[in-house]
Amino acid sequence: VTLADLTAAGVTTTFSATTGAGGAGGVGAAAAGGNGAAGGGVTVTANNETTFTAMTLTTGDGGAGGAGNGAAAGGNGAQAGALTMPTIDADISGALTLTAGAGGAGGDAGTGAANGGNGAAGRDLALTVSSTTIGSVAITDGATGATGAAGTGTAGTAGAGGNVTLTFDHNDVQSVTGAVTVANNGDGIIVIDNDDGSGAGVAEVTFTGQVGTSAARLGTFTLTDGNVQFGSAVFVNTMTQAAAGTDSLD
Repeated sequence: VTLADLTAAGVTTTFSATTGAGGAGGVGAAAAGGNGAAGGGVTVTANNETTFTAMTLTTGDGGAGGAGNGAAAGGNGAQAGALTMPTIDADISGALTLTAGAGGAGGDAGTGAANGGNGAAGRDLALTVSSTTIGSVAITDGATGATGAAGTGTAGTAGAGGNVTLTFDHNDVQSVTGAVTVANNGDGIIVIDNDDGSGAGVAEVTFTGQVGTSAARLGTFTLTDGNVQFGSAVFVNTMTQAAAGTDSLD
């Protein structure tokens, strides 16, 4: 599916998009199982200054591997469709919810020499925002699939879960007024690449609410460019500052 742009003639609206899951591999029978079919993708080519009350983006799960049967191997699962978004330059007054696809399960090994098919990786989700204001952010990385059951053959490998990467990139100040939450400890990557250029001591990206929790910490927070101001507690597993010495994390 391809959408020419996101626009509602200035009317506040919501937007959600979900890509198709990858197809499962076929089960081995008289012959090897066929590989699954790829999931359908979504492409948005422009964002025409619409103001959103909420935005929800989800990438599909990887397909499961088919089970081996006797001497016939299971087919491999297929990858989900990709989600391609333009830079979002409109404000999002409510929640920005980002969910990456889970990995597909590996196929069970056969009782004969047949191998189980491999599960496909869940689709990554990457979004860049130049919005000046976002209400809140919720991030969920995809879970890794289950490994196939052992047998005489080799069990199929599990597909890796997809990752969410959210980049803040603007030439003006940006803020998240609510909390940044992650579903599981270590989910999500946030990158700050703001080139407002206000100089030392001026907050260019502000997180007013709490980032993560003690039980579910953000995976990685990377400062590439810009001064960041935190207004509440910050829970993150890895924080890096690749920016110039004049940029700061406060």
